[in-house]
Amino acid sequence: MRKVKVDVSLSSARPPLRPTLSVTGIQTVCATIDECWDHDPEARLTAHCVAERFNEMEHLDKLSNHSDEEIQYSDP
Repeated sequence: MRKVKVDVSLSSARPPLRPTLSVTGIQTVCATIDECWDHDPEARLTAHCVAERFNEMEHLDKLSNHSDEEIQYSDP
């Protein structure tokens, strides 16, 4: 755990976020997380900005008529 703390605090290391799905929502979430991890505190997203992005995603999802209840997931 100490190595992780050092890597994050001194080396600005972060786990790689590479969305394997080309789904806009997943890409937006990964980009948002990436921006929250910016080494410069002034450049990081605020909680308000994150909430706005997620609200916008929810709004776009509703416009496209794809809600969680309508999506059918198959069992592996």
